[in-house]
Amino acid sequence: MHLCDWFTPSEVEGSEAEKVDEEVITNMELVRNMVSEILMIRNKANIKVRQPLNNLKIKNQNAKLGEEYLELIRDDVNVKNILFDEKLETEVELDTE
Repeated sequence: MHLCDWFTPSEVEGSEAEKVDEEVITNMELVRNMVSEILMIRNKANIKVRQPLNNLKIKNQNAKLGEEYLELIRDDVNVKNILFDEKLETEVELDTE
């Protein structure tokens, strides 16, 4: 098994695997940007990440990601619930109370 040749990226170009990879990369960029923005908000409010918060509201309906991505956000910023609300004035809002 360890003597087998690995496939090269050119062998899978244009394949379904490449499309899935692009989607994952795009979603992870969105997740990273959201997490960074949320952590900045926590930092400005002087709320440590160790302190769990109840709700995180996201304005962008296009940010409705799969549950696995939302779970990453919940874990990284330590919130219990993620809600979507188009009426927010900012892109994200933390329940800091």
